[in-house]
Amino acid sequence: MPELDRFHHVRFYPSTASHIRYHATQRPNSTAVIDQGKVFTYEDFTRDIAKMKDAMGDLRLAAGQLVGVEFLQFDGNFSGFYFHWVQLLALEELGVATMSFTRAEAPHMQDILQSLDLVLAFPDAPGVASKKQHIMDKDWISHAIRRAPDFNVPPAQLYPDTASRIVKSSGTTGSIKYMIRSVENQEYIYRTAQLCGGYEFQSRFFAAGGFAVSAFHAAAVTCIRAGGCCVYDTKKDTAEALSSYDITHASFLVHSLMSMLGSISKNYKKPTSLRILTIGSAVSQAVRIRLLKFLAEEVFETYGTNESSSISTIDALGVGVVLPGVEVDVVDENDVAVIGVPGRIRVRSQGCVRGYYNNPAATKKMFRDGWFYPGDIGIKADAHTLSLVGRSDSLLNIRGLKVAPEEFEEILMRDMPLKDVCVLTLPDKENIEHVVIVVTLNEGADRSDITNRIQKLLPPFFGATRVAYVPEIPKTGTGKIERAFLRQALLEHGQNT
Repeated sequence: MPELDRFHHVRFYPSTASHIRYHATQRPNSTAVIDQGKVFTYEDFTRDIAKMKDAMGDLRLAAGQLVGVEFLQFDGNFSGFYFHWVQLLALEELGVATMSFTRAEAPHMQDILQSLDLVLAFPDAPGVASKKQHIMDKDWISHAIRRAPDFNVPPAQLYPDTASRIVKSSGTTGSIKYMIRSVENQEYIYRTAQLCGGYEFQSRFFAAGGFAVSAFHAAAVTCIRAGGCCVYDTKKDTAEALSSYDITHASFLVHSLMSMLGSISKNYKKPTSLRILTIGSAVSQAVRIRLLKFLAEEVFETYGTNESSSISTIDALGVGVVLPGVEVDVVDENDVAVIGVPGRIRVRSQGCVRGYYNNPAATKKMFRDGWFYPGDIGIKADAHTLSLVGRSDSLLNIRGLKVAPEEFEEILMRDMPLKDVCVLTLPDKENIEHVVIVVTLNEGADRSDITNRIQKLLPPFFGATRVAYVPEIPKTGTGKIERAFLRQALLEHGQNT
């Protein structure tokens, strides 16, 4: 809970490192992090954060500054996941906001990297440019690790509006956008993650990726604040890691889950109490059934965005229940709230950022009158339930009818031997739009009967439907189909079917 002043207003929040110190005092030898098989206790964690805080102090960083930190997985004895997390927590103790990025992302993020107060990068990082950069070479890392920890330096006070994390969001179209989450935003995220995840001392969270994906960061912090253990291991097969580490909680991008389901061996032993939280896109009923059969005891799906964090939970039938503390409206073209009919979703909560960093045009478009408009279409049956129809920028105009392609994609994925599918429209020679089903087949699937089977599963008003076969359907980092990119690629390549 945040500390209160005598007028009962929030003064400041405790840092995540203070939660770790609490658990270290109670249970110093309990495992906090396992990185590539190497174990770090809560006592180790507390000591190393103090050392790194001292090392970061040498860089003359001030509270309120913005710092990018490269995540790079090393071989050998260097524990990259743990080391990266120690850095983030030390910087938080100094009141510095952080952004995690990978080497592969850096060339596409020059605008944000050049605007930060400092970028911490490893040697020979290609494409990393900034106005101020510190190279984390072996000498600097060794010097930081060998320091004597100073536990007497008080942490910076973290107020509700203090900048905390910098995250990116590109959605399904457009260039990358960045936003600065405040401490209040992050605290909302952790509360929601705890509500949905139910983390405790015995919890073991598997981080399927680094903290450049904000959902992994949120779940790991929530688990560690509860006194649990966080596991990162890229050396083991993912399914094997879930089983061998007795993982209780894991977050996955949906396309990663589908890939993992396709590679599970017949001898795989399903974990006994695994809860999976899905990220990025909706889970089809077919995928949900397979997850529950082969991998997890519970599949937990939420609807949200990086701008707003979680908005609602979603059950197996696709019905969402709005989370506590979130206001959601479905509005018509005049911004009037409607019930029982499709409309544009807008949301506001403590989890919502106030706009995009250095992007006033996008802020003006997506944030209006205190509301964030994510670009999704939904239906509210009542004040507390929200069902998603699709994205406003993905709705198809088929013979004058507005159609959400997602529901038909789910039907095709469920009933056909498809690895992936996208429903869109393309113009013919007379500039009339026709439905095209873009598919990636499962290995060994036969094309000869696919078109006829697809036609039988689609409604008659779709009319004559073409099928285009592609080796891969392009997606964003969070697994959402890049429809505009795919449409343009098909137009440029003659819509081969």
